[in-house]
Amino acid sequence: QRRDNLSRAYRVNLQMLALVALLTGGFLVYAAQSLSAQTRQRPFALLRILGLQRASLQRQLLVEGLALGAAGSLLGLLLGFALASLVLRYFGADLGAGYFTGSSAPIHVSPLAILLFLLFGVGTAVLASLAPGRRAAALVPAQAIKSAADDFGETRSAPGLPGALLIVAGSAMTALPAIDGLPIFGYCAIAAILGGAIWLTPWLSATVLRPLARLAGNHVSLDLALSHIRRSPTQAAAALGGIVASMSLMIAMAVMVSSFRTSVDNWLGSILSADLYVSGGFSAAEFDEPAQQRIKELPGIEHAEFNRNLAISLAADRPPVNLIIRPVDDSQYPMALIEEVNVGGIATPVWISEPAARIYGLDIGDSLPLPIAGKRVDTQVAGIWSDYARQFGAIVMRSADYDRLTGDTARTDIAISLPAGADTAAEVERLRPRLEEIAGTSLEISDAVGIRNLALRLFDRSFAITYGLEAMAILIGMFGVAATFAAQVGTRIKEFGMLRHIGLTRRRIAAMLAWEGFLLGMVGLIAGLAAGLAISQILIHVINPQSFNLTMTTHLPLLLLVVIAIALVLVSALTAMTAGRRAASEDAVRAVNEDW
Repeated sequence: QRRDNLSRAYRVNLQMLALVALLTGGFLVYAAQSLSAQTRQRPFALLRILGLQRASLQRQLLVEGLALGAAGSLLGLLLGFALASLVLRYFGADLGAGYFTGSSAPIHVSPLAILLFLLFGVGTAVLASLAPGRRAAALVPAQAIKSAADDFGETRSAPGLPGALLIVAGSAMTALPAIDGLPIFGYCAIAAILGGAIWLTPWLSATVLRPLARLAGNHVSLDLALSHIRRSPTQAAAALGGIVASMSLMIAMAVMVSSFRTSVDNWLGSILSADLYVSGGFSAAEFDEPAQQRIKELPGIEHAEFNRNLAISLAADRPPVNLIIRPVDDSQYPMALIEEVNVGGIATPVWISEPAARIYGLDIGDSLPLPIAGKRVDTQVAGIWSDYARQFGAIVMRSADYDRLTGDTARTDIAISLPAGADTAAEVERLRPRLEEIAGTSLEISDAVGIRNLALRLFDRSFAITYGLEAMAILIGMFGVAATFAAQVGTRIKEFGMLRHIGLTRRRIAAMLAWEGFLLGMVGLIAGLAAGLAISQILIHVINPQSFNLTMTTHLPLLLLVVIAIALVLVSALTAMTAGRRAASEDAVRAVNEDW
């Protein structure tokens, strides 16, 4: 269980992120089924006139969704297996972070997991087909068989109250605690807020675009685009669902990763106050008191502090925590303290890291028994400090207290300050042989800049997989927009033909479709930005503290958000215009001649 807990939070969070991509795919199925049903309104009406019951018609679309889900899920399983094999082969089991460089990991396939993935895919497709099936079954045959496909049953949008209630419920769930160390309610809050945002997109579309209708003036293409979006909220919702889901995921992850990276960078700047850090690495290097004194007297060393790191167990089912022995009261290298108290009346004070405080439910003033040198030592928490390096907790004890309790004055790590203006690289080369002579073994010597750059490089490589999942979700969302507009062109062919007959040029029709894509992209951007920022705060202040026991401050990557916004709006406009090439064809003119 202890080994499993090491990676459980990472695995669960990656699985939740993948489920958001599955949700985006569900909106793609919804868009395809909605527009497929809309295209076939006249055949459906004819079947109803010939005696087909409403329930049978609805079941037909559900079976179609089931077939789509089964085919897509089987294909997805094969592609997922292939992608997993490629990732393990070229990036390793740590997803490219570099922790297990050179080691190979065989792919592990669980039959139960495969069955669950298959059921998730099929279930998502069937659920996405429910609403289109109900709308198809509710049509009035006599009216539908005479009406143009895009004019029937599209003028009413869903009430906004359920969406607002979902957002309120999601906000309330953020205050609930974790269950067995997992932020279950945090994930539910994200689902509720995302669902509420998508539900409210038709209302948002009407609210945002209503003022533009008065500004359209004599701009025919813009006026026609606004008119179509307003009278077809269901079509707009089908196009916007995938955009909002993928956009909110992209923004939430971008803000969370930027906040995490900025917090880590600031933390590294506050704790890496020495110039050089020396340790034995994989060799067992120890510095006794005479060795410590010799090192302090070496020329070129302005100040040196000696530390020791031990691993102790506070709970049998949890990974061990680090016990750090170091000077505290007279240290030149302070801890990144969050809060502390006066240690005057405390016999054996300790300072615990923020993850340790969260994992073991500790606060300042609490007693904390520690297993040290084969005996139980009663200590008291005197402070809490920020730590992003040790997820499972760390505890700092004063060197004098550890020496008194154990009689062990040997240390394993050194923090060294050099004179102002010293050449760090040259000093490392000069000091290395002298330090290794004293230690009697090879040593690892790192400068503060090198440690910071290495830590940030490992951070970026560890989060590289999230960018891949974000890109997949965005591609699915954009593909949904393309499929939606392509299908709408088929249902609106008579509309385009009529517009051509009354004098609208091909260029004007293409401009109208470009405006539709642009406007829907803007609405999707607003909804996705609002939902994404809300979800990012849940990730930062609920999911991460409950999963990884870390807190961070919000940092908005403004340049990245601007690039995402511009790209989304432009791609939506270009996608709509490209998908509408048929609108300007001669088929649109001939379609008006059909006589029903």
